[in-house]
This record gives sequence, structure tokens and C-alpha cells, in this order.
Amino acid sequence: MNRRQLTVMWCGLAVIVLSGLFPLVKKPARRLEVGFLFDHYEYLQCNLILILWTLVALVTVGLIVTFKDDSKGKKVNIRDYEF
Repeated sequence: MNRRQLTVMWCGLAVIVLSGLFPLVKKPARRLEVGFLFDHYEYLQCNLILILWTLVALVTVGLIVTFKDDSKGKKVNIRDYEF
């Protein structure tokens, strides 16, 4: 993996961890908000959290594939050329 791929991977992992610690919660008679995991565990919106994690994982994998370094098989050796 190159540097860009590692950066994307760690950023994606950080987003998933942070969205797990501060998940979407919906309290009665209120709108959807973000709360700390241990304070509002009875109001968790599990289906929205799973959708968010899936989207973040798909975007992360897509960016890792996009930033793939294709130069590994195309290295040029200077000794192959005549001067």
C-alpha cells in the first residue's frame, strides 16, 4: 500500500470508530441527533448506523482501489537501453 491508500484507510477507520462512539440517536419527541454511546444506548438507530458504516466502508475501499499504484509492473531499468 502506498501513502495515500494508508491515509484513506486510517481516515475511513477513524470515521467508523467515531460514528460508533457518537452514534445517531432519536429521543422521544425530538429530532435525530448525535449522542455519546453510553448515554443514549436505548435510543440508538441501529439501521442508520449500519447504513453509515456500509457507505463509509464502500467509499474507503473505492478510494483505496482508485489510489492503487500501477507503476510496480512498469519499472524501467536504465541498463536495458543502449547509449
